[in-house]
Amino acid sequence: MNFTDYKLNKIYVDEFGRKSGILALNKPADITSHDLVDRVRKKLNTKRVGHCGALDPFATGVMITLVGKATKLSNELTFLNKTYKFEVLLGLSSDTKDIEGKILKIQDTKNISNKNITNIVKSFKGKYLQEVPIYSSVKIKGIRLRELARNSKSFNTFIKNNKKYAKFKIIENTSVYKKLKRQKRLDSKNSTTIKIPERKVNISNIRVSKINTIKSNELNIKLNIKKILCFKKIQIEATVSKGTYIRQMAEDIGHRIDKLPAILYSLERTQIGDINKSDSIKIQNL
Repeated sequence: MNFTDYKLNKIYVDEFGRKSGILALNKPADITSHDLVDRVRKKLNTKRVGHCGALDPFATGVMITLVGKATKLSNELTFLNKTYKFEVLLGLSSDTKDIEGKILKIQDTKNISNKNITNIVKSFKGKYLQEVPIYSSVKIKGIRLRELARNSKSFNTFIKNNKKYAKFKIIENTSVYKKLKRQKRLDSKNSTTIKIPERKVNISNIRVSKINTIKSNELNIKLNIKKILCFKKIQIEATVSKGTYIRQMAEDIGHRIDKLPAILYSLERTQIGDINKSDSIKIQNL
């Protein structure tokens, strides 16, 4: 069966009792994509379930889940453009580039011009070379970048010959440590260095819907500061190509605005191809 042969959110059962289908789930916040897929497995009592593009735990919105024979359509569906509504907080940076990470920089941004912000965001329309975030599932010689980060005492980034690198100080006796040891990729201080990969992405549409000023004591983030600061919160809607990291775009937006710190504050995926939020169902209604 092709993608068009399936009716969305319908489960088909063949003569052997095997289930297949394409589900558009409305992912809630505070659950991983893996856990959502696991819930589908349990509800349908079948192991063969996958998804076409994960969402971070704090993110919400449309997540296409494939069941049975429909998992063969993964590549076809993964390449569809995706539309997001998200908020960028100008004035903070974190190691994960979103609200779940460790805060690294804090800067008051209340005096930044809204017109300048809007023009910078508009400048992202089109193709650009995007750095892959450290906390991502991209593999470098068989090890995911996020696994390197989570199995490190610390890591730092640096520029060499106009290329960006990351150096990780690996925690001893972890599975990552043992794998790197076998590959002879650790130095005498148990550190390993990788060149941060980049990929060309396409932003086919992007617009600013609202810009607010928000005080530090009004945030959903605890900050170790005594003085109340003001930050700009930018509400954006964008349609992007496969492989675009919205977290990275948030940081890139801040960098283009006078090299200011910026993080992804909220994220909702509203559409994948022609499948939008109104087509999606809640997991409890499956």
